[in-house]
Amino acid sequence: TVTCSELIQTLRNYKFKHLYGVGYLPTYTRTTITDQLHQAFGFQTDFEIISEKNMKKFLKKPNLDKKYAFF
Repeated sequence: TVTCSELIQTLRNYKFKHLYGVGYLPTYTRTTITDQLHQAFGFQTDFEIISEKNMKKFLKKPNLDKKYAFF
């Protein structure tokens, strides 16, 4: 299981470098928790450049009607 403080710390460490005109390059360290987040929410950000268009989707406010997976 993951504690709230571990999850919060992991989310705070999600850092990306913006490459203008290309997208966002992940600069955080991959961990078991990041792998669990990627699996639970169906995305991979630890080894690929995220396009500017796709990053906007990540940054949108969540739809509170959706059910989220918990781990």
